[in-house]
Amino acid sequence: MIENDNVPTTPRPIPQTDNAATIQVPTTHATATPPAPTPQANPYMSVDDLLELQIVSEPQILPDGSRIAFTLQHNHSETNTTSSAIWLVSTHGGKTDTPWQITSGEKHDSTPRWSPDRRTLAFLSDRSGTAQIYLLPLNGGEARQASNLPNGVTEYYWRPDGSALLAHSPWKPDDDHDESSIAVVYTRLDEQWDGMGYKHGRHQQPWLIPIDGTPTRLISEPVDITQSCWSPDGTELAFCANRRPDPDLSASMALWVLTVATGQMRRLTPEEGLVQMPAWSPDGQYIAYYYTSDQTETSNISPWIVNAHGDSAPRPATSSSQNFTCLEIIVDELHFNLLGHPQWYPDSRSLVVTVQERGQVHLYCLDIEHDSTTQLTSGNGCYLSPHISQNGQIITMIRTDWFTPGDIWSMDSNGENRHKLTGVNDPFLRSHQLVRPKRITWHGPGDLEIEGWLYLPPLAEGAKAPLILEVHGCLLYTSD
Repeated sequence: MIENDNVPTTPRPIPQTDNAATIQVPTTHATATPPAPTPQANPYMSVDDLLELQIVSEPQILPDGSRIAFTLQHNHSETNTTSSAIWLVSTHGGKTDTPWQITSGEKHDSTPRWSPDRRTLAFLSDRSGTAQIYLLPLNGGEARQASNLPNGVTEYYWRPDGSALLAHSPWKPDDDHDESSIAVVYTRLDEQWDGMGYKHGRHQQPWLIPIDGTPTRLISEPVDITQSCWSPDGTELAFCANRRPDPDLSASMALWVLTVATGQMRRLTPEEGLVQMPAWSPDGQYIAYYYTSDQTETSNISPWIVNAHGDSAPRPATSSSQNFTCLEIIVDELHFNLLGHPQWYPDSRSLVVTVQERGQVHLYCLDIEHDSTTQLTSGNGCYLSPHISQNGQIITMIRTDWFTPGDIWSMDSNGENRHKLTGVNDPFLRSHQLVRPKRITWHGPGDLEIEGWLYLPPLAEGAKAPLILEVHGCLLYTSD
């Protein structure tokens, strides 16, 4: 059950409508009071209204658990553009704890990350033309640009001692020689990628960016090195990559570990299958990740763990979790979360993971020491992008449902005391109506129950409407 829904909202004017109706005054001397006008119902949300919605993402809790940084995106219909800013909100969720904006948001500021010493907030911004890392001191002052990689930064992580950042950026050998060509030659099957377009022969490579120093490329290979995480002591780096002889022929990725000082690499998982989003345990002994053995990306993606030193074979995080599917993706055209890193509790014996089930996404605690699972959230709604405080006492996340595009929430580590901390769309949603979907089911192959949701538009009695069927992002239209 949701325990607290009374929260401050982002100040925003509520659209006003003129609900007054004209009353004809009778010419007789009757003294009867004319009937009061019937209030007009709020309008239903239209396609154009979607542009009014603000989208929250990427909540990151301060190590001491007192504040949460998050990204808030705005749409600008007049210029057909978007922008985003970094905001902060207190984890206490009191009525006076109003969220506040800390970056300009004139371009795209996103991906906030707290420094280990809690004094600096890093974020990505394209204010210089490409996405670069900026550092904002929390004791006051302007953000300064910390990276200047020619092809921008796609993901980054603080080194545990705060002395440097790890950044991923597209690269190819010709970039070092400043050679260019007007010809486009396709030599790989992965030359195009959704959201990126033509890759120009470049692949994601990791760079070490000292706080004060010259960036160093850690790996130079014609494959994508992605989804990294640091070992707790900052000496090694775990990452996902397909380093097979023909990497374009499958969607597989294995889990690798790089020793930064020597450049040596070791593989911890089989090259068959797909490994994603590794997370190193605080004690340095294990790496958790999401895994599927099916290289077609059509099977369950479940949580696994492996000994970081290669002393034992990989295994499911718990015996029951191998039946989970941990994708966060929800088809609402607003959120594009696919997977987030599993979250370790400080004891290095338990994990928080997302689990998709019956159209919802819930958070589960996996106790790998006692081989048990505990569901932390329940009911209707999707709980996305969880992040645990350093002391393990608070979990922050995004909660979205049929009537809420998404807000920042927090709860205790055991799932109790859930609080809504933002209400970024509340004024707009109070002035509009939304259609409540109807859950429908049917039986597929193997008598598997498949679920769907039917949105019926407001129609006059006896009227018919066309049907639009959305399946995994593909739209089918029928007029009958």
